[in-house]
Amino acid sequence: MLNFKRLEPVFEGKKSYFGKAIVTTDGDTTMLTSYDTVVVKVTEKTITFTNRDRYTATTKRHVKEFIRQLFDCDFANDKLNRMIKKGTIMFNESEVV
Repeated sequence: MLNFKRLEPVFEGKKSYFGKAIVTTDGDTTMLTSYDTVVVKVTEKTITFTNRDRYTATTKRHVKEFIRQLFDCDFANDKLNRMIKKGTIMFNESEVV
């Protein structure tokens, strides 16, 4: 069963993303859609950054907020950029947290 919700800023000092970032859960897969493009897929074993060539500064803010909320962790922008560049992160890798 699909479950949709708006990503709302918790860590970032904004009031809203105005519906431009949507979190979808389908079974054991959670996806972030930013500006109508799926940009992150999370399963129980991996984080996959999709459509990486389409990431704007705003999309990167959505991605960072999504990861911070999902894993309750904080990280610097350079670490986020390394994660995105890699494309897929396995949960046993030190890159996640």
